[in-house]
Amino acid sequence: REREKRRRKRGKIGQRRRRRRRRRRRRRRRRRRRRRGRRRRRRRRRRRRRRKRRRRRRRRPMTFWEAEDATENLN
Repeated sequence: REREKRRRKRGKIGQRRRRRRRRRRRRRRRRRRRRRGRRRRRRRRRRRRRRKRRRRRRRRPMTFWEAEDATENLN
C-alpha cells in the first residue's frame, strides 16, 4: 500500500509542473500583446524588393552529338 501511495503522489507532482508551464506560456502571450500595441514601429520595416530574374538567352538547340555526350555523362 505504501508503494501505491508514493506512485499516486508522483503523478500529482507531474500535474502541478504541467500547470506551471501553462502559466508561463500565458505570461509570454501577454508580452506579445503589448508589442502589438506599437504598430507604428512595425511599419518602418524595410520591404525586400524581389529581384526580377532576367530571362536567359535561349541556347541554340543541342546537336545530336552533344546530346549523346550529355546522356553518356549521366550514365
